[in-house]
Amino acid sequence: MQIDLDSSKQEFRRLVPEKLGSEELLAFLLRLWEQVDLTPDDAGWVLWNICDWYAVARDSITQHKYQSEFFELVKRSFPERAHWVVCDSTQANTLIHGGFLDFWSKCYQFANSNAPCVAENRRARFEAHRANAASYMKFGEIERAESVLEAMASLLNEDSQWPSQEFASVTYSTLLVGFYAATGQTDKLEETAANLEGLLDDWLTRVGDAQLVRLEGMPLFGSWQFFKVDWPPANGLSVGMVNAACELAKAGRFPAAERLFRIQRDRGRTLNEYCEALFLLSCWRNRHNRDEIICLLDESHSLTAEYLIEVAPEMADVVREERPDPA
Repeated sequence: MQIDLDSSKQEFRRLVPEKLGSEELLAFLLRLWEQVDLTPDDAGWVLWNICDWYAVARDSITQHKYQSEFFELVKRSFPERAHWVVCDSTQANTLIHGGFLDFWSKCYQFANSNAPCVAENRRARFEAHRANAASYMKFGEIERAESVLEAMASLLNEDSQWPSQEFASVTYSTLLVGFYAATGQTDKLEETAANLEGLLDDWLTRVGDAQLVRLEGMPLFGSWQFFKVDWPPANGLSVGMVNAACELAKAGRFPAAERLFRIQRDRGRTLNEYCEALFLLSCWRNRHNRDEIICLLDESHSLTAEYLIEVAPEMADVVREERPDPA
């Protein structure tokens, strides 16, 4: 049966919000890859999403197979887009955890060496630096992370009027907080954390109560065009503030982390269970009020005691004292 690509793209738009991570979505993508004569541009879109599916599933072996095909496609067809291959942290984390650090780093270095520093690919370059800095720090590759942060700093100096400049600046400062915490540079950590809060407060003053932009009108998720679109201010602020709060909590800056989490909650933004866990940890470390923590946990629609303990093991005694196992 012949597959109509335009109809398939509409079907993909429907599937992504409803079926992200499902076997149905994977089957749909593999069908396109195996049965449709795709242009290099459409092939990149399909391959990026196949790689992403296997990354979320933590299947590094199969992801590596398709990521290699994606890398070869980009090298052959449009090396100026090479950062497209390495612009997602989940994909980076799964491959590095699966033993493919050298492969991933080779792809990233190829992108840095072959893609020109132009406005056309600036957001993709930024997303690649963002993903690689975070992943290298996660796996203790501190020297690699430092090199990526230097590349990100250089990108921020390209155009002060770039529409995503504020999000990029907040993200860079957030990553620096993690870097200075990991390397024990306390003075620089304190300075950067204070600067980060100031950036967010200033941004919040200007964005105010602007509504988040829904993604229906955006280019296809994972396509090259998707990585050319700048972050809408309200969306960027929301993501940037949550990421900053999480990094500050992990760095032990609990008052600052709690304040940012509460700003998000007061603005009606929903926190995922990981963010909620760090929010509760921050509240606990700031006041050591068990009743408050139990109340917050009871009010949560997604966070469980088990997951809270997984993220913050020190909360085990707090939670378990109130919820003893049945005899």
